[in-house]
Amino acid sequence: MNKRVDHPISPLVAPGTVEARLGVLRHSDAGAHKAQPFPHLRIDQALDTADYQALTASFPPLEHFRPDAATLNNRVLRLSASQVIAEEGFSTQWKAFME
Repeated sequence: MNKRVDHPISPLVAPGTVEARLGVLRHSDAGAHKAQPFPHLRIDQALDTADYQALTASFPPLEHFRPDAATLNNRVLRLSASQVIAEEGFSTQWKAFME
């Protein structure tokens, strides 16, 4: 049984903050929350087009993650949000998005 719940996230996003501008949850609504088969949100177009394009355009080259990254196949290259914020190779858009 799916129980409709009040949206638990929107009140946490203060207007005018980075979260309000770049946060993917700001485009969600109560209908986006589903309890089955596990609790999750589905958000179509979570970012504004301009923000998405800015993030895409400023994504660093793969070599920034690992020198041989371009030669790897089917590998996951992970950096934490704190690493992205601390490292110089990421744009201000990426740092703001990860905060």
